[in-house]
Amino acid sequence: MSEEIEDATIIVPRSVVFSYFYNGLMGLGMLIALLYAYSDLSVLEDPPRDYAFLEIYYQVTHSKAGTAVMASFVLIMQFCATISVQTSASRMLWSFSRDKGVPG
Repeated sequence: MSEEIEDATIIVPRSVVFSYFYNGLMGLGMLIALLYAYSDLSVLEDPPRDYAFLEIYYQVTHSKAGTAVMASFVLIMQFCATISVQTSASRMLWSFSRDKGVPG
């Protein structure tokens, strides 16, 4: 994807590092906020729901609708990440095949 960018040898690595840094800060902020609002850690040893993160969301929001909304954010982010990985892999395969780097 960096073929269209001017001075890609500097811009692309910088943007990757900034992306990791800022996403890490946002994830840390969310983790701190969730754990600060969470009340009972002993429930996580044997959670009543299938996934422990759903129990954390439920104890933070005290509502099934709030838990569903927060869990849907996780699913939407996973879906977007999957599309991003698929796009990157297909463009890389296209570049390799254009440069005759793929056998066949």
